[in-house]
Amino acid sequence: MEVTVKISGGTLAQIIGRGDITVQCEDPIRVIDILNMLEGKFGKPFGDYVFDRKTGKVQKYLILAVNGVNVSSVKGVDTLIEDHGELLIFSATGGG
Repeated sequence: MEVTVKISGGTLAQIIGRGDITVQCEDPIRVIDILNMLEGKFGKPFGDYVFDRKTGKVQKYLILAVNGVNVSSVKGVDTLIEDHGELLIFSATGGG
């Protein structure tokens, strides 16, 4: 099974060295499984940016979407990704 992970610029894209990556994985796979795989591949900098080390949860400033649907409106990080699916990761920004 193949999943495309797209990173919307910023620090995370710098950590992995590009804006997208294709991951070969087992079917079915959850968003959290992909994030853990990427931490294994890109190490501590990726993990420290994505995960709150105190709680083990994904950082609140990250927005995750599977095939264009925000995972918070589905099953969160337990949302399943199908073959040839797309996981988008981007940082929420604020200001004004």
